[in-house]
Amino acid sequence: LKYVLSLLEVMKKEETSSYNELVEKTGLTEMETAKWKEVQEKIYLPRKEGTKLLEQFEGYFELDNVTIEKYDENDWPIRPEALKTKKAKETQINKQADVVMLLHLMGNEFDDETIKENYAYYEKRTLHGSSLSPSIYSVMGLKVGDDSKAYRYLRRAAFIDLLNMQGNTREGIHAANTGGVWQTIVFGFAGVSQREDGKLRVCPNMPEEWQNLTFRLHYKGAWLEITADKNNNAEVKRLCGEPVEVEVNGKIEYGKNLMKYRKIYLAVSIGCLLMAAIYYQIESHFLINRNPFFYCALPALIIGLCAGHRLFLSSIECNIQSSVKDCVFSYKKSLFVGKSEDCSS
Repeated sequence: LKYVLSLLEVMKKEETSSYNELVEKTGLTEMETAKWKEVQEKIYLPRKEGTKLLEQFEGYFELDNVTIEKYDENDWPIRPEALKTKKAKETQINKQADVVMLLHLMGNEFDDETIKENYAYYEKRTLHGSSLSPSIYSVMGLKVGDDSKAYRYLRRAAFIDLLNMQGNTREGIHAANTGGVWQTIVFGFAGVSQREDGKLRVCPNMPEEWQNLTFRLHYKGAWLEITADKNNNAEVKRLCGEPVEVEVNGKIEYGKNLMKYRKIYLAVSIGCLLMAAIYYQIESHFLINRNPFFYCALPALIIGLCAGHRLFLSSIECNIQSSVKDCVFSYKKSLFVGKSEDCSS
């Protein structure tokens, strides 16, 4: 509610026409938003007295304090012995990341000590009965400096279906978990985040087991390729789109512009193909087979075709990404104002 209220204030000031369309479509009133503000100010977040621990639900800390002590061969938590004589709801054992998920999604609302204390407490009491849980603990493990467990949790999430760790892969893969794995890699180990001023930040924390990592994402109209190595160095390349500022390991960079390389690809492609054609004509004119011109023509032809192919792919990729982005934006806008462009193509 707090976020939505702040978003509405931004729309009022910066996107007045969109705000008016939203009000017209939904019938939103000032009285309604005032009620939202009143409700969010009264939301109660229980804590354990004398600590920074957030309570899973009221009365949680009065339950039997059972913890997880053993893991199986796949590094998956084994149900504690106490659950053979008691129901899980009578203990502090949790099915999945709940409080820790809150800290992940709304981390800006809590200080570092609160996040660290709650992670340590609930990590020992979560069975991960939901496939969505391990990836969240992986991201939060990195945030609190528990790198070793963070990597273990990433492996658990990544292998859930590959090793059928929950015994139900035959019914289909856990699709949402794959998204969690992606978030763990990009927002966790690659260290991608957004500063308060809106600038993109990249600060890798790569596992010792990895040599490098490369992925792509959209940011403010730019299609970026980000690479991180085992020494936590990072490089940002702009494949297409508008120039953007990115903070990489504390320093502002503008992203290497690969757009200019298209001109190089084009020049190399045309030049090499022309050279191949000239060599071929000379060879044909003198009717000599496999002379030095032949050995020049073939490499020139191959280089020319490869450069042209790379130019074609980069152009197509950027056009597709731009079209998809525009359609998604149009669809999201239609959810609020009821207008949408035709994106069927």
